[in-house]
Amino acid sequence: MYICYMKMTCLLRNAALNWPDALALHDGNRSISYIELERLIVGQARRLKRLGIQSGDRVGILARNSAEYAAFLFATSRLGASTVLLNPRHNPREWNNILAESKACLLLVDAEHHSTLDSPTIPVWVIDEDHSDSISRIVPADESIPKDIDTEQEATVVFTSGSSGKPKGVILTYVNHYFNALGSNENIPLQSPDCWLLSLPLCHVGGISILFRSALAGSAAYIMPRFDAAVANSLIDSGVVSHLSLVPTMLIALLQHRDYRPLPATVKAILLGGAPMPTSLIERARELKLPLLTSYGLTEAGSQVCTLSPQDSPEKLTTSGRPLEYRELRVVDTDGLPVPDGTVGEIAVGGEVLFKGYLGEETFDVDSWFHTGDMGFLDGDGYLIVCGRKDDMLISGGENIFPREIEAEVEGFPGITDCAVIGVPDTKWGERPVLFVEVTAVADCNLDALRQHLHERLARIKVPDTIIITEKLPRIGIGKVDKVRLMDMYNQRRNNQGAD
Repeated sequence: MYICYMKMTCLLRNAALNWPDALALHDGNRSISYIELERLIVGQARRLKRLGIQSGDRVGILARNSAEYAAFLFATSRLGASTVLLNPRHNPREWNNILAESKACLLLVDAEHHSTLDSPTIPVWVIDEDHSDSISRIVPADESIPKDIDTEQEATVVFTSGSSGKPKGVILTYVNHYFNALGSNENIPLQSPDCWLLSLPLCHVGGISILFRSALAGSAAYIMPRFDAAVANSLIDSGVVSHLSLVPTMLIALLQHRDYRPLPATVKAILLGGAPMPTSLIERARELKLPLLTSYGLTEAGSQVCTLSPQDSPEKLTTSGRPLEYRELRVVDTDGLPVPDGTVGEIAVGGEVLFKGYLGEETFDVDSWFHTGDMGFLDGDGYLIVCGRKDDMLISGGENIFPREIEAEVEGFPGITDCAVIGVPDTKWGERPVLFVEVTAVADCNLDALRQHLHERLARIKVPDTIIITEKLPRIGIGKVDKVRLMDMYNQRRNNQGAD
């Protein structure tokens, strides 16, 4: 059942009232309490108001993670405006397209990206104080800033990763972010002395949700401009951070950097998501007794939908956990009807976390089910197992093949650091799987042994005919493999072979 709250006190203001002196943000150079952060937010909101920003407007932001970035996310909401989050990985043409599509009326950037802009058509201000075009030079409007938030108002426009197509602008309301954080905190205990490592980009829901969780609990967030395994390990070993949100590639880098030494007991939870978890990483996590909590989430739900709880058995690391509070989840067939446990179908999501709609499309019905395009099933205990994307599934000789089941058998094979499978057209079988393997050195990877390994573990129809070695798999977003780019690489290879 969808619950509607028309007004609520801004989470940051509420935190400033309840825990004024508690630490809100670290960024390596300074520490900011909740009362100081509230003053910063109000000051920036007044500057935005001086620049004409009002309720219903959209403000673009393009920057690395920083305390200023976090402050502007909440400052826009206090004015009834929303923030359009631009990904620093994109190029100037993509930024301009997003700004035009979203009808943003102002752009905030950090100094790093100010010089990379390509003739923006809207006003641009820099969020760094020591820049000649810094917004700090604007005299704040001499007006009060609303203390309450209309929970149904648009809060952010977050673009999907676009790993298999064009990114979509997801419109999330304040209540979407609120209930996503609330459900997470009810599953993963968080309190004022705790500190969550914020190394995921703030242009992604995985980053934003850390700010909302922390504000709800009065805990702190340690902001990293970008993930650095050495810095992260130093923060872990010194007891600064207690909670981490990572994608598998980050966790692998973290463990490799520390030579697989166990983590101290001060680390209470590692929330893992964003991409499938390799089998070898699951085994390593069990060996090291990591407080690892696998999850399933999506931009359209504000982040987590399912997550393991700290009380779950390590045997459940092969799953994505169970649905959290304020979410609904079911697995359905092609007619939209629920399927029995253990039966693969499409994952559908509902509840208070469900997004408002996509940019340029009709508003989504809050009482509806959103069909995610992800395929999976629920085990007998209600834990979700994700098989892969519906549009990634290939049909070869009448057999449904999910790339993930092939990838799971390749992960951990000697000489291979990562892998990905795509389906390509085939005149005889309809489609065939093509395997890409990322290796440390070509000489370390025995392809004949790999093929034998796969024949021993998979049905013959599922064993790829083609294996392509690459130094690095192309990625997009936070850890997701760029399947469009893989198809380009395959076609280029095929064309080159034809030319020979």
